This record gives sequence, C-alpha cells and structure tokens, in this order.
Amino acid sequence: MRNIFIMFGIFVCFSLFADNVQQNHKSSDSINRKIYQVMETDSMPVFKGGYDSLLVYVKDHFVFPEIYAETSIQGRVICRFVITEDGAIVDVKVIQSLDSLMDEEIVRVIRSMPKWIPGKRKGKAVKVEYYLPIVCRLK
Repeated sequence: MRNIFIMFGIFVCFSLFADNVQQNHKSSDSINRKIYQVMETDSMPVFKGGYDSLLVYVKDHFVFPEIYAETSIQGRVICRFVITEDGAIVDVKVIQSLDSLMDEEIVRVIRSMPKWIPGKRKGKAVKVEYYLPIVCRLK
C-alpha cells in the first residue's frame, strides 16, 4: 500500500513538472512568434549602412518596367515586411499600390536586400514589422 502512495506521489509531481515545462515552452513559443512594431523595440532594425544606404540600394536595384517608358506613371508604393531575428526579410506585402508591375518590381527589390541588423527588445533580437514608402519616378 505504501508503494502505491509513493508511486502516486511521484506521478503527481512528474505531471505537475511536465505541465509546467509545457506551459513555459508554449509561452516562449508565443514570444518567438510575436512580431513587434518599431515603437515596441529598444533598437529598431537597421539596413547596413543606415537609411541613406537603404535608399541607394533601392535606387540602384529598381528596374523601371519598360512598358512605362513612354508614359509618365509615377507615385508612391508603401510596403510592409518583417525583419526576422537574424535580419532576413520575410512576408513582403504591398500596402499602398501604384500599379501591379511596379508593385512586383518593388517586392523583388525588397526580397533581394541583404540581411539587416535586427531590432532588439530587452537585449534580444526580435521580429519587427517595418513599413517602407518608395517613390517611383521616371528619370
């Protein structure tokens, strides 16, 4: 009879421990999945070389679609993307569109960017949502 109580006690302790580990695992998973806004971070993500280098990169890599060579289409496209903990760019979306061909080209340029310096929160690199307005003009 005494062995049954000991086994039951061990089982209860193990169950509580396993449940606690599982809850901690779930909460760390939800933290890892959280995407922070720039204002929620201690340091925001940065394109290597800074914002001016980002603008130069976009300008140098953007190829104006030839179909618009004879037209005067121009305007602003706003993109949203996520910069991961390792600085990679994922989940690129056009929030304010100008034209489908222009949008596709801008998404291509953003996806081709090198890794950024990730944003940090409480000293740890975190995923951060970033909005980038890009003005498209024919030169």
